[in-house]
Amino acid sequence: MSDFFTSMSGLFTDLSKQENCNQDYITRLQETRERKLVRAIRKNDIAKVNALLADGVSPDGGLERAPLQIAVRLRRREIIQLLIQYDVQSPTDPGPDMDDDELLIAAGRGDVEILKMLIEYRKKLSYRGTAWPSYRGDEPIHRAACWGRLECLQLLVQEGATINLENSRWETPLHRAASLPTGVQNGLPVLRLLLASGAGINALTVTGDTPILTAARVGNEAVLKNCLSHHLMFTKKVNLERQFYLLLFLIVP
Repeated sequence: MSDFFTSMSGLFTDLSKQENCNQDYITRLQETRERKLVRAIRKNDIAKVNALLADGVSPDGGLERAPLQIAVRLRRREIIQLLIQYDVQSPTDPGPDMDDDELLIAAGRGDVEILKMLIEYRKKLSYRGTAWPSYRGDEPIHRAACWGRLECLQLLVQEGATINLENSRWETPLHRAASLPTGVQNGLPVLRLLLASGAGINALTVTGDTPILTAARVGNEAVLKNCLSHHLMFTKKVNLERQFYLLLFLIVP
């Protein structure tokens, strides 16, 4: 009887080992296929990407870097569209070495068409904002402002982005635009768009800096002049409103 139980125990052990081996093989095969997908994205091999996705390779991947993020970084528009067609997850986890989701990447790189695709896809998924803002808490509008991405900023404003949104350092998009050095392409138009859209000229960072002080630190004279001009207009408006209400108070019994 003991020999029977010993034999059965050995059989179950062998089956368990075989099952583990099978699982390891499946995992290795899956990882190999995911690497092929990433390689095809990097090479911009659209046909290969389509074939792998059609063959059941997950559009989300399981490696450290998500396929969608790689495609956005490399500006592979057709491949992004393919991943969307196969219901890729968005937002995606940036992985241990990165801190931006794909919306932040697109806004920072200035590809307005990709940004538009991702925004529309997020709407379809009923998801707004970023799941993994950067270490300083930036949202896409901060990233577009700090890199002078005018078209992306225009799109984000049109889509209802919060103009005076603060990051973890209390910086608004206007602070980020005011920090651009002289000569950055679209730096001034970005600043003017934010001011025209109602950006707060007196907003304070965690260190007490206003956009004017930020521009002064950088030494960007054109940005500083625009900020000061807007500040004067704002001050005059506030003073006029105060005078109006004071007169109203005095004349109304």
